[in-house]
Amino acid sequence: MIFHVKCSIATVLVFAILVCSCVAASPAKGEKTADKAMEAAIQVVQKKCKVVNPVDQSNRDLLDVLVNKSNMLDKTFIPDELVTVDIPFGESVTKDRRKMRKDAARALEKMVATMKKSKLNVIGISGYRSFQSQLYVLSGYVKTKGFSKANRTSACPGQSEHQTGLAMDIGSTGNHGVLGLSFGKTNEYKWIIKNADQYGFIIRYPLGKEKITGYSYEPWHLRYVGTKLAGVLKKNKWTLEEYYGDQDQDLK
Repeated sequence: MIFHVKCSIATVLVFAILVCSCVAASPAKGEKTADKAMEAAIQVVQKKCKVVNPVDQSNRDLLDVLVNKSNMLDKTFIPDELVTVDIPFGESVTKDRRKMRKDAARALEKMVATMKKSKLNVIGISGYRSFQSQLYVLSGYVKTKGFSKANRTSACPGQSEHQTGLAMDIGSTGNHGVLGLSFGKTNEYKWIIKNADQYGFIIRYPLGKEKITGYSYEPWHLRYVGTKLAGVLKKNKWTLEEYYGDQDQDLK
């Protein structure tokens, strides 16, 4: 009798383990739906993002390289000398997105250190992104906004400045590091508008230039071009598109 009881308990335990294993291995209904939605968004991005003029290999590593909706980087391109930027970052920012090209990283470190002396606190939110990473970033927005709206603030893979290693999205501790238009109202942003060119940076997508750049106003998006060109762009109130005469961007 005791033997039969032990066997029954053992049988029940084995059955329970098998059931639990099956349940654990099967994703929840919500997860399945989310996965399908993301897969669908990725397919939309792959269909909608057109192959445009490739950036010449001899120009890809230049500080003044133009990457936009008309000029794209190859999917295999990874910039040289990517280093971690030594500035504060949001807790959720991954290691790769804390990186920039070495010259851009050092310039940003100096600028942030100078700002801190004036009690202005900037944090990094997103630096370097690979071609594949940008595919998932845009797809995430497409899933919730649709392609047209998403592509106003998020680039197609290959068309993102983040792939150059020369761009960094920033926020301030004053607005809780939020990536959005509210950053444009902070004292940090006002300081950047006035002084960023001295460190080689520009606001890449300024207000009022949406039809030229092809993107909505992004006060958070810094682009390193070097001090000389940054000064020229600031003096003439030009975007990189205007500097190069490439103004036929598409903002739908």
